[in-house]
Amino acid sequence: MANSNEQDDDRRQYERVKLSKPVKMEAVLRGRFIDIMRLEMSGVTIDVSRGGLLANLDQSISPGVRCRVDLQESESGGEPESLWGRVRRASMGKKGFVVALEFDEPLKAMAALAGQEAPAAGGEASDDDSDSD
Repeated sequence: MANSNEQDDDRRQYERVKLSKPVKMEAVLRGRFIDIMRLEMSGVTIDVSRGGLLANLDQSISPGVRCRVDLQESESGGEPESLWGRVRRASMGKKGFVVALEFDEPLKAMAALAGQEAPAAGGEASDDDSDSD
């Protein structure tokens, strides 16, 4: 029987890259007809793929909430890429709140964002970065 890590790896559509870059997120909590509240968060990415990211944030956010995320593409200070996605999981980590976000559409500038960073071993974040179940 496969363990949960092997099952997670099997369902991943895109390779994850270990990447530590500043990230800004804005959660939009919506009512039936209007936005009720917008919550701004900031932090640092742990890893990124074309399909989503894992980040340490300064605030917690509940799974299922839609967010806009701004990712800085390179050190050159170009415009950040803004993407929409949905929080898939959130937990308390060693360095803040660990949030997994799945993008609505695949990340287009993965190579520019990642640069020469190495792929995350086995697709998992290191123990120093987060507390995984």
